[in-house]
Amino acid sequence: MEPVVVDPHRTVVKNEDDTLTGADKQALICHGECRSKILLIDAGGTISMKPNKRGKLVPDADVIVHELNTSLFKPLRRLVCYKDAGCRVDSADMSFKKWEKIVAAVNEGLYKGHRGIVITHGTDTLAYTSALLTFSFPYLSVPIVLTAAQLPLSYPYNDASNNLFGACCVALGYNPAQPNSNSTDWRFPGVVVFVDHVLLQGTRIQKIDATDIRAFDTPASARLGVWNEGLQYNKELAKSIVFTRLLHTTNDLFKQYHKAQEKQQQHKEQHHEQLIQLPQSMLDFKAWKDSRMAPGLHAFQLWLNNNNNNAQHANDTHTDTDT
Repeated sequence: MEPVVVDPHRTVVKNEDDTLTGADKQALICHGECRSKILLIDAGGTISMKPNKRGKLVPDADVIVHELNTSLFKPLRRLVCYKDAGCRVDSADMSFKKWEKIVAAVNEGLYKGHRGIVITHGTDTLAYTSALLTFSFPYLSVPIVLTAAQLPLSYPYNDASNNLFGACCVALGYNPAQPNSNSTDWRFPGVVVFVDHVLLQGTRIQKIDATDIRAFDTPASARLGVWNEGLQYNKELAKSIVFTRLLHTTNDLFKQYHKAQEKQQQHKEQHHEQLIQLPQSMLDFKAWKDSRMAPGLHAFQLWLNNNNNNAQHANDTHTDTDT
């Protein structure tokens, strides 16, 4: 019997007639379906809390699931896969073990090929988690969007609903104002934070207020985007981030390549009969680039071209009107 790996944490074994049983067959089907869906990871925080009998906010597993069944999420309902990361706590109680669970959940979502990933989190340590994810996954071709709230989804009036809905739209590349448009070209590949209608870089955010709805900002950097009838990216900043990341990634690759060459030369001089084979990922640069960076760069180029075309069309229309 040949093992078929459909998940990094479990192995499925085929039957004698080369078929899969019900649960494992469904898991294999889900592996392909994930490419059109985003993964929503519940990592706790105020956004997913609910008052207990004493009125104290405590984590609740049903809060986000209930929100996904509201009318606001109707257009996205079939495109969101919910996952409990196993660390649903107040973010002030975040620890390295819980961070490991978040990273493992994100890694599983990337392995399955999800279109994007959204993480609900508390405000106290969100900046640390976003930085951790940025350095843990430096070669992303899909967005990882963190979001939080000052008032939980369980409250009648809250900021959580818009933050969660906006984060899902950013990860999907979905524009509610143009639901039938092909908007896959404006998904930013990287770790970002979406709160109060603004999109911020994951490694630049700071918590600026403990009570205000706009709890985060990037004082030392421009905002990556603003929500205005759909997400409007800062094109110059997005371009700079993507190509700077490509430059650093390429430099890191060649440093590893030359380091491996030096080790090979040293070993060759000491033991002529044995040669160290360079890792295939270092030799096959084209395959590495295609699998790691090309999807994100291709999507960015499409988005950039689309924005330029729209701007040109708007200018032409304005000129015709003046005439």
